[in-house]
Amino acid sequence: NVGPDEPIKIRYLVAKVAEACGVAFDDLVENAGERVGQDARYWLDTSAIKLLGWRTEVSLTKGVTGMVEWVKAHPELLTMDTTFRIRP
Repeated sequence: NVGPDEPIKIRYLVAKVAEACGVAFDDLVENAGERVGQDARYWLDTSAIKLLGWRTEVSLTKGVTGMVEWVKAHPELLTMDTTFRIRP
């Protein structure tokens, strides 16, 4: 899957995650106000990969919902050790 054609606001993405989790946005988020260097949104330029024929196949809503369902099905992964180790 490739990124969206248009940028989205972080607030919008968080609202989608809250909705998929069944949590009210206002119960999940604490507004911290403006700060220097604050980013309102992030957007990856996907034009080059789209020239190769890649297209968005999963909507943001379906992608977020699927991710939340997957995490709910595998809660043990949220508590596993993620320490990086170099093994011989």
